[in-house]
Amino acid sequence: DYPEIKTDHESMLLQSMCTWGQSRYVVEDLQIMLVKNETKNDFVISDHPTFLINRLYSQSLKRKHFGLASAGVQLGMPLTSRVALICYDRASYGCKNKKGFWLTLTSETDVGVFNELQYMNADENIYLRTVPRSDDFRSAVERARLKRPDSPHAFWQGVLEEANPAVERFRRLVEGEEFGRRNRLISIS
Repeated sequence: DYPEIKTDHESMLLQSMCTWGQSRYVVEDLQIMLVKNETKNDFVISDHPTFLINRLYSQSLKRKHFGLASAGVQLGMPLTSRVALICYDRASYGCKNKKGFWLTLTSETDVGVFNELQYMNADENIYLRTVPRSDDFRSAVERARLKRPDSPHAFWQGVLEEANPAVERFRRLVEGEEFGRRNRLISIS
């Protein structure tokens, strides 16, 4: 018999943390860069400060879904209102103005794009070092809200439908369906 799989919030969170510990090798090849903000605008920080994006997939390949090990992945987060961390796939992106581990930002547009990722990722709170102009802040948050996915997480379970030496094909379970003794797949993204 297969062990019971718990899908409550705490169990899924613990499973995600275990999965991260087991798969951290997929990000070890990413280039690390510290970004120094020299504009008049600060980086903002949300209550969910890390971001995972992939411009290669979304812009060049026109695909919405990608994995942590996908070519073109970028991870990042603000460390302070003036310094941020970005880890990127150096095989997909270059950074001509980087000096050592540092990149200096002088474009307020670039800071705005970075902040938009915070607005889009936030659960409930945005933290600011200085109070921005109210109208500018509200419109930036509203633009990000319109780009935000309906749900930040997707979860589904599947059962093995077909297997051969070249491929395994899984079908999503319908509500109330049991796994039985078949191989299964759990997808969390």
